[in-house]
Amino acid sequence: MKASFLIPTNRNYKDYAQKVVDNIKKTCFFEKEILIFSPDIIEEEGVRWFKEESPSHGCVIGYNFLFTKSKGEFIFICNDEYGFMNNSSPHLAIEILESSYYKDRKFKILGMGSLIGVFPNEHLTAGYTTVPNFSLSSREYRICGYPVFHRETIENHLDGYIFHPAFKHHYADNYLPLYAAFNGAPINDCPNSSLLMVAEEDEDDTIASYDQHDYNVYKSLVHDLFTEETTNYVEKKPLETSKGFEHRKGGAK
Repeated sequence: MKASFLIPTNRNYKDYAQKVVDNIKKTCFFEKEILIFSPDIIEEEGVRWFKEESPSHGCVIGYNFLFTKSKGEFIFICNDEYGFMNNSSPHLAIEILESSYYKDRKFKILGMGSLIGVFPNEHLTAGYTTVPNFSLSSREYRICGYPVFHRETIENHLDGYIFHPAFKHHYADNYLPLYAAFNGAPINDCPNSSLLMVAEEDEDDTIASYDQHDYNVYKSLVHDLFTEETTNYVEKKPLETSKGFEHRKGGAK
C-alpha cells in the first residue's frame, strides 16, 4: 500500500468528509486507502470507517488511532474541510520523500498546504507562522499543520504516534516541528502544495474548549525538551487504541 489518508471527523459526512474523500480519489492516482474515525456510520467504497466509541474532544486521538490501523508506506494527515488543489502535490510529496535528499534522514516528514515554491525551505520563516519557543531557542520553525510522513519515521522515531497524545486538538502541530528540529531535522514543506477548501467552513464548530489545556501541555513539553528532561517524543506508555474499531458489512474487525 503506497499511502494512507487519515481523517477524523464528527460532522455530517456528506457535508464535510465525503467532499475530502472525493477530492483524494480525484487527485491521488497511486495505491491508497482512506481511513475515517467518526461516531457516525460511513459506508463508502474505498473508505475504511472506524467508529469513535466515546467523545475524543479533538482530532489527536483520531489521528493516532487511525495510524495503528493504516497500511500505507506514506501517511497523509487530512481534515474534513480541505483537499488538494491539484494532483501534483501529493505525488510530489512522495517523490521528494523517496528522493536522495531524504535517503539517510531519520525524520522523513513534509508539511502540506504551502505556497513556498522552492525546496529545501525549512530555513524560510519570515512572514510565516512560527511555533512559540519561549526564547529557549534562537531559531524559529514553521508550524506543520498537514504533515505527510514516511511510516518508518512514526514507528522508529516518534514512538508510534503522529501527534503527542497529551494534546486534544491544538498545538500538536507546533510541537512536532519543534521536536524534529531539536533532533536535527527541521521540517520542510512540499513546495506549491496549497490546499483547497472543499467543504463550507463552520466557524461555530471550532474546538476551543481545550485550547488552554493544549497550550499548557505544549509549554510543559517544550520546557522538558530544552532542559533535556526528556529525549523521547512520547514517554513510553500504551497507545490509546481502545477508542474505536473498524466496521464492515457482515461484522466488525
